[in-house]
Amino acid sequence: MADEKINEVNFMKTGLVIFSFICFMSIQLTGCASVDSYLNDPFSVEKQACKKGDGKNCNLLGMLYYYGNDSTKQNFPKALKYYSVACNNNYASACNKVGLMYEAGEDVNKNIIQAKFHYAKGCKLKSVSACKNYKRLN
Repeated sequence: MADEKINEVNFMKTGLVIFSFICFMSIQLTGCASVDSYLNDPFSVEKQACKKGDGKNCNLLGMLYYYGNDSTKQNFPKALKYYSVACNNNYASACNKVGLMYEAGEDVNKNIIQAKFHYAKGCKLKSVSACKNYKRLN
């Protein structure tokens, strides 16, 4: 089980790096950003997309800060921020993650009511995990 979790985290880290590189290359081809801005913040593309309401990119940022990687320290407050924005933009798995963070009290006061709220929203958005977690708390 621990090996599966390590493999999942490594897969997500690799996916984030590949996704960021693809976004970086598309910016360079369209001339929307400079290399310097990308090098100063390699996730500037995802942050811009998140600000525009792209739940998928907000969720990616949440994962980046939740798990951390070689270049980014684990940061639960930032993870919660980006997961919450993703959930507010109807990204189901992010709602589940926010619920898990409230249930466990990861950088927030443990709050089962908030956990249930986010699980319910994730379930409504068709997250099987959120539905299971909601049922588990009821």
